Amino acid sequence: GKTSSKNILQEILSERYYSLMTPASFNTPMGITITVREKLKPIHEVFICEMGADHVGDIQQLSDFVKPEIGIVTSIGPQHLNTFGSLQNIINEKMKLIENLPSSGTGVLNMDNEHIRSYHVKNNCKVVTYGIVSEDVDLRAVNLSYSSAGSTFDLMERDGTLTPFRTKLLGEHNIANILAAIAVGLEMGITKEQLQRAVAKVNYVEHRLEVKKINGYTFIDDAFNSNP
Repeated sequence: GKTSSKNILQEILSERYYSLMTPASFNTPMGITITVREKLKPIHEVFICEMGADHVGDIQQLSDFVKPEIGIVTSIGPQHLNTFGSLQNIINEKMKLIENLPSSGTGVLNMDNEHIRSYHVKNNCKVVTYGIVSEDVDLRAVNLSYSSAGSTFDLMERDGTLTPFRTKLLGEHNIANILAAIAVGLEMGITKEQLQRAVAKVNYVEHRLEVKKINGYTFIDDAFNSNP
């Protein structure tokens, strides 16, 4: 969910800030360097940086390079096992993003993921949790509904406050991605009204559950990932 979350976050933060995100899947040291050198300007207030990893040490290297103040871990699973060697190596490496944040920083964690939920973060920075299935979280999506027009849900905060949201995106995982972006938006002072407006405007990421109308037929294009 990295690229989708990044695109949603860009829509949300653009409501208030002049922000730049790494394009496409530019999530390696070279891709990030190209973005910084060619696109990052003094006028930018926020840099949204996708970080990819397929070896032990990759996230550490990128964290040292970018020095993020806010970090999101959307999911952890058995990808790139051939190069990581073990699932535990993957978990440790992904969580380095949160453990390398400054004490004044904020980590945003998806508690619906069992590997994230069971991990003890070795950092005293602020941590904001989100989820759909998990109930003991700071931000939770409830009352989910889907139609050909997209999805709706209510954002439930710890105090029980409910805020309705509407999005063109489909899929429960995209609701989770939106929750991650909302968490960052709230941390950065974006109002609920601005968040609602931004989430409603979020467009599909190309070839990721993208709804298309062709000759009167509805197609769902999810061709980006060929992994069964």
